[in-house]
Parts: sequence; C-alpha cells; structure tokens
Amino acid sequence: LGLFYAPYVYLFTLGSLQSMDASLEDSARMSGASKFQTAIRITLPLSAPAILSSCILVFVTAAGIFGVPLVLGVPGSVHTLSTLIYRSINDYPADFATAAILSATLFVFTAFFTVLQILLLRGRRFTTVTGKGYRPRLVDLGRWRWVAIAVNGVYLLFVIGTVIALFLVSFQDAWTGAFEFTRLTFANYYKVMFIDVTAKRGLFNSLIIATLGATIAVAVCMALALIVHRTRLPGRNGISMLAMVPVTVPGIVLGLGFLIALVGTPLYGTIWIIMLAYVVHYLPTGLRNGESLVQSVSRELDESARMSGATWWRAMTRIVVPLVGPGLVSLWLLLFVTYIREVSSSMMLFTFGTETMSIALIQIMEYEPYGVSGAFGVLQTVLVLVAVACIRQVSNPRQGSA
Repeated sequence: LGLFYAPYVYLFTLGSLQSMDASLEDSARMSGASKFQTAIRITLPLSAPAILSSCILVFVTAAGIFGVPLVLGVPGSVHTLSTLIYRSINDYPADFATAAILSATLFVFTAFFTVLQILLLRGRRFTTVTGKGYRPRLVDLGRWRWVAIAVNGVYLLFVIGTVIALFLVSFQDAWTGAFEFTRLTFANYYKVMFIDVTAKRGLFNSLIIATLGATIAVAVCMALALIVHRTRLPGRNGISMLAMVPVTVPGIVLGLGFLIALVGTPLYGTIWIIMLAYVVHYLPTGLRNGESLVQSVSRELDESARMSGATWWRAMTRIVVPLVGPGLVSLWLLLFVTYIREVSSSMMLFTFGTETMSIALIQIMEYEPYGVSGAFGVLQTVLVLVAVACIRQVSNPRQGSA
C-alpha cells in the first residue's frame, strides 16, 4: 500500500510546488535562512493544503481499500475493515449490521482528521501565485542530492522489482518459483489479447469509464472548488465537509448502496452505474486537490479582471483555470489511473458484460495459470504508463509557455 499510494502524494503536491512564486523563497534566503530553513519555514507551510489533503485522503482511502488486502491478506487470514465488510455482506445470511458498524468506524476516523485539518489551516493564508511575474526555480541540493537519489532509488527498486517479477511470470507456461527458459511462451499474451473475451471486455469498459469519469470528475470538482473559494454563496463552506462523506464508506459498501438504490433503474447492469460510483467515491480526492489549486491563486488576479468588466465566469475561465492548468492535468491523470485500478465498487456492481480490468484480472487469477494473470497485469501496467506519457507530453508545452 505504501508503494501504491506514493504517487498520490506526489501528484497532490506537484501542482502546488510548480505554481509557487520563487521570490517567496528568495526573500527567506536573502534574510539569512539556509535552504533547509527555507524549505521548512516557507515552502512546506505554503504547500500545507496539498500535503495535508493528501495525508488525509491516503489514510482514509487505504483504510477502506479492498483489492490489495483481498489478494495478499485474506489467504493468510489477515483481514482489514474492507475485507471484513465484504465477508459480512457475502455470508449467509448477510450481516448488514456488522457492515454498517465497520463503515461507521471509518466515518469517525475521517471526521476526526478532517476537523484536525480545518483547525490546523484555519486563519492562515496559502497564496503562492500572485499578480507579479515569476519563474519557478529549482533548488540545488548540494551533497544532499545523493540522499535524495538513494531514497528514489530504493523506491524505484521496489516498484521496478515487482513489475519485473510480473513480467517474467507472464512468459512462463507454468510458474514454479523461478524463471525457466524451457517454459518460455508468448501464448499468455495471445490469449488475453485475442482469445479471452473477459479480458478484452474489461479493457474496453475500463477505458471508457476512466476517460469519461475522470473528465466529468475534474469538471465537477473544479466547479465546486471555485464555488467554495471564489463566491459568497451561503452554505458554501459546508461543501468541503459534505464532499468527504463518500470516502468514509468503503468502496464495497458504496457499491452495495448504489446497487440497492438503482437496481430498478436503466443504469443497473451498465457501465454507467460503475462510472457514477467511481465519480462519487473519489469526489473528495478531486475536490481537495482542486481546493488546494484554487487557494494557491491570489484573488487579486480575478478581482482585477472583474474590475475591468469581466463577468465572474469569464474571470474564472480566463484567469484562474489556466493558472491551475498543470494541476488539473495531474488531477485528471490521478483519477484516470485510479479508475483503471479500482476494484472495490466494481465487485458489487458489475454484471456479465460490464467487467472492468480489475474484475477481469481477479477472474483470470481464479481460473487461469499465473502466466495468464501476469500477462494481463503487464498489459494493465503498460496502459497506465502510456497514459502517463501521453498526458505529460500534452501538459509540458503548456507549462513551458506559462
């Protein structure tokens, strides 16, 4: 789970750091502060909304994650709240009372940390983009660069090591615990790409759900963030609190709720009910990130546009949204990858023909050899990497022109 959620924190803080005015750090250095003091007293406090949001959301999301504990924990009788909830619902008869109590426990955790975040950030300003021209500047780490390289190297070693293991398994007709050239085969990839109907269906469904769902979620979250921080509408401050409610419910329970609520509607048995569950479940992820982006842009910029005769909508779309563009691209990428890998909500909502990639992988793991599962896992990994490369290629020219 640590490897799984490290990119979340990175993407959450990336937009905030990229949009930070370097003159704030230069002022600290000119006043005699060291690089370390500047980072502790200036850089990190100004990025507090993004950092704390990532901490809170990673905590509550990891507490309710289902896929990793299902694969790694359940075989060894190591349960988490999500697997206990799943077992309570799938027992005969279903124990909905226990599932509700466990879900309420997650809600208490989330409520506590949300209130803590509000108390820590209350009354403080986090403006990092002002009306003055600036160019973000890199910091020379000096001899500490070797420490940074070592930390990144260890992280990449674990990540790349697991991918290499998966890659080796995918070329074996039978896995015995070690790679054997005598068992080398390409049949596993041929099967998941051209023969296995469930695998092909899962790939197609996940691409549609992730692309449309991430786009809708970014638009909704950005609109809500602008309402909270750029309007005076009554009750706007309650939006952030209400938006945290979906993440307090494990995906498996949220999926069950959607199933019960929409079982008699046209959405039932379609990929759209799965997409809706994804958007709702990860709404806090998008909104918290959107809020930190909007907070980093000084009000003087859009207020100047308003004084020049621009409407509120024009000021937001021509001033605020372009300035937070790199952060929005990172947010879209985060949600896209999250939807591709999501399994909890899908477990309760999928039917024959609406399997996602994660559901297809679980079914393949259950009925096929490890090599077939490894091949499908490699394809899913390649899909995510290609998406990252494409998004970065599109976003880099915009960042340079800004």
